[in-house]
Amino acid sequence: MWKNRTIREAINRVLWGCEDRDRYSLLLVDRFEGLVEVSFRYVRGVDKGYVYVDTGSGVKPIPIHRVRAILRDGVEVWGRGSKG
Repeated sequence: MWKNRTIREAINRVLWGCEDRDRYSLLLVDRFEGLVEVSFRYVRGVDKGYVYVDTGSGVKPIPIHRVRAILRDGVEVWGRGSKG
C-alpha cells in the first residue's frame, strides 16, 4: 500500500491525510545517536531535500536521505528498499 510511494509522498500522506498523526513516527539515522524515532507530532513539513522537525527550540531541517522508515504503532508501513 505505501511501499511504492516516495518518502516525500509517504510523509505528506501522514501529514495531510491521517487524522491521528500521533500513531506515526519517523525512524531517522542520527550521526551521533544511531537510529532515532521521532513522533509525527513534531514533523512540520517536507520538501525535496529535507524533513522539518520541531526540536522545541526551533525547527530543524533533517536531510531526507536520513529517513529510514515510517512506523505506525511501531510497525513499519514504509521503509527504504521496501518493495510493494
